[in-house]
Amino acid sequence: MDVPLDHILSAQNARSHAARIRMDRALPFDAPAQSATPPVPDPDTSFVAVVDRWGNAFSATPSDASYDSPVVPGLGLIPSNRGCQSRPDPRHPAGVAPGKRPRLTPNPAILVTAEGGAMPFGTPGGDVQVQAMLQVAYGIHAHGVDAQAAVDAPRIASYAAPSSFAPFAAHGQRLAVEAGIPDSVRDELRARGHDVHPWPAHTWLAGAVQVVLADPARGLVHAAADTRR
Repeated sequence: MDVPLDHILSAQNARSHAARIRMDRALPFDAPAQSATPPVPDPDTSFVAVVDRWGNAFSATPSDASYDSPVVPGLGLIPSNRGCQSRPDPRHPAGVAPGKRPRLTPNPAILVTAEGGAMPFGTPGGDVQVQAMLQVAYGIHAHGVDAQAAVDAPRIASYAAPSSFAPFAAHGQRLAVEAGIPDSVRDELRARGHDVHPWPAHTWLAGAVQVVLADPARGLVHAAADTRR
């Protein structure tokens, strides 16, 4: 399976996607909603971030459930059940076939700063992972808030794109919004075409982002843990 990473990661491709964003209207999604309620992810994922005294960084998102996978007789081991995120059609880019590249939700990341620091970060949460991580990273590096404040800030999550899990359903213009985001913002989101769905404060459905940020300029290491889990 040829995955054109150079094109996907290019500035030109980023600009083409950015040009599709309208500030006055939510981008309509072609696929009709297939379910009124998005699936609730299983609590089978964890995350760990480490920066040691020498600045080495480690980021991992272990995520294989043991309770719904077969155990190999005599070994006590389970095969990875991440195949559930493959598609049943072998012609699909993520189809069940040799050499394919299925889209998986675990998303451990290490952000390298211009100053030479490292920021391993990640979260459980299915398709919410990347969305929650982006909001935290944006808070730290675009708004300049400290890591814990960025983790604690209320979040949003879109369910408009097809889910990574069977039956791979999309959910219209559904946008989950945590408590703490003002009513005026919610009203504006509705006016722009989003189907706003309220989340309670600090719900585990919004992810549980963990961050370690090494700041070599000041010789400091900052850490933040999410109380959502």
